[in-house]
Amino acid sequence: MRSTKRTFQYKLLAGGILAGVLVLVAWQLVKLFNPTDKKNYELNEKINQRNRDFAQHNPFGFTDKPRNTKKPNGVFRIAVLGDSFIWGDGLPYEKIWSHKLENKLLAQYDSIEVMSWGLCGWSTLDEFNFYKQYGKDYNIDLLIIGWIENDPDVGKIPRVQANAEKDHPLLYKISPALAQKFENSVSDKSYDLWMEQLYSLQNLKDYQVVLNDFSHYLAQNNTRALVVMTPSALAESEDSLLNIIAPMIQQAGFPCLNLYNDLKNKLGHYNMADLHANPVNGHPGDLMTSVFADDVKNYLEEQGYLKQVRRR
Repeated sequence: MRSTKRTFQYKLLAGGILAGVLVLVAWQLVKLFNPTDKKNYELNEKINQRNRDFAQHNPFGFTDKPRNTKKPNGVFRIAVLGDSFIWGDGLPYEKIWSHKLENKLLAQYDSIEVMSWGLCGWSTLDEFNFYKQYGKDYNIDLLIIGWIENDPDVGKIPRVQANAEKDHPLLYKISPALAQKFENSVSDKSYDLWMEQLYSLQNLKDYQVVLNDFSHYLAQNNTRALVVMTPSALAESEDSLLNIIAPMIQQAGFPCLNLYNDLKNKLGHYNMADLHANPVNGHPGDLMTSVFADDVKNYLEEQGYLKQVRRR
């Protein structure tokens, strides 16, 4: 009798666990098939397609108008060099922080130009290679390097690239939005592991070499440079990563502007989701990019970078 009762209890417990699992699965499916999510993914794709269409007119695929290699006489030329934060992943052209910076400077200064050099996925090493091969020919007066937390990628630690259409072709045919959301849930874990490896002692040693070489090359070409650390999130973990890298940037000889604290002070009361580029894209949105542009403009003025440029 006791054995029968215990068996029944085990079955009851197992049934309860199974029911709980089924409820969780059902809830996840409801969220995955949420029509609002579908619209948001379509919006994100629409924004990025518009950016891609614009970038077709740039010889390097940047979301920037084509620029003459030769600098116009009397112009103070700035280039902002970065990755998806400068290309504008999930963000309309006019809300990208380098374009906001250009508009703010043009409103107050004569004969100034701000170029946006950025591609999705670029690291500091990629940016250095671009500058060596092409950027140096533009005779810029100031190079602003936009830094984010995955920039220590020196190419030695492979990263699995998320591709919903390739990884889940059948699901993608049924619902691209559903396939993308499923892919994101998987790729987030692999990204976290990759990030841990980027901040390993050996990789950081390799990254210091990249920073040193970049700084030395700029000095040889008489190019003034500034590194601006642009956070992707307002979290202690993000702050910790920036504080690891900031001394390395300074050790390489770069002036370093870390925007985390000011961003936290100005936008810390917001829900982080409200600061994203759009509901399904975690890149910095309009509020964050406005702080980036304002803080960089103020820093350039306070530190005398623009003293030779005539005000309107």
